[in-house]
Amino acid sequence: MERPLLIDWSFTSRCNLACPFCRGYATVELDRQRTVTLAAEIAALRPERVMVEGGEPFLRAELPEVAELIAGAGIPLTIFSNGTAVRFEWLARLRNLPVDVAVSIDADDESVYRQVRPGADLATVWQTVHRLQESGSLSGIVITASALNVAEVLPVLQRARARGAPGATVIPIKPCPSYQQLRLTAGQKAGLYRQIASYREDTGYPIFVDEPFFEPCFGGGQGDAQGSVAAAGAGCIFGRYLFLGADGSVSPCTFADSVASVARSPLAAAWQAISVDPEIVRARDRSQLGGHCGVCPDRARCGGCRVVSAAASGDWGAADPNCPRNQAEE
Repeated sequence: MERPLLIDWSFTSRCNLACPFCRGYATVELDRQRTVTLAAEIAALRPERVMVEGGEPFLRAELPEVAELIAGAGIPLTIFSNGTAVRFEWLARLRNLPVDVAVSIDADDESVYRQVRPGADLATVWQTVHRLQESGSLSGIVITASALNVAEVLPVLQRARARGAPGATVIPIKPCPSYQQLRLTAGQKAGLYRQIASYREDTGYPIFVDEPFFEPCFGGGQGDAQGSVAAAGAGCIFGRYLFLGADGSVSPCTFADSVASVARSPLAAAWQAISVDPEIVRARDRSQLGGHCGVCPDRARCGGCRVVSAAASGDWGAADPNCPRNQAEE
């Protein structure tokens, strides 16, 4: 059985913030025993990478033990944090393992930041970034781009570079409870992506955009970048990785509905089920995609975003409505 490219684990539902673009989390989470055994099962499945997020993962006491089980097996692990609750004594315990931290910072203007991260203090979060960088634990900065902060993305990238952050990842808001209100229009995305591509070309600063069509359409021939959330050159990895909810739910994408549960069943069985599910297999097969995505010369490199396609049409295999090539065809 092919191993997952990635496992994205929403390790806890606990969070000290209430961000408006949050996709929402399970109201319950696995108990300590199942959480620890699940970490061991993740290690046994040998994904190429693991992301541990939340909620806020530093709010759950099992984080160091979970990280030791996974990273101790030689699997690189990135902890995604809002930067307000990082436990540096835990990171010291993990210092000899392949563990790092990505910090979400979604605005450079204090008032906008408080709107998108209510309850957080921007200066304090940047101080956390500095401490992580000094300790060698900083993976990079992560920016979720929505209608609330689209004008703030470039200023955050500029500040991240000025402060020596090793790189940044930009994630356009994906389907979530507030998606229709906060999603970027195709025009907003195109304008933002041109800005990012130009800034990256001018400065050489490592920026990964979690959008399959970004590199083919806007990357300027630089090749495929690598960031905190995906492997280089993979395009859409729907169905080639796992998202685990805090309650044990399993999905073929972080932003897709649950199709299985590992609350009482082994992880390997859930991965096997996803690997052979006919609808998921069809969506993963880029020769079966609809519209321009199905005939695009870059389909092997891109594949479009399957969950955005499904949100727009109800079909995981439909063309990505945000790709500028699809719009040009209409």
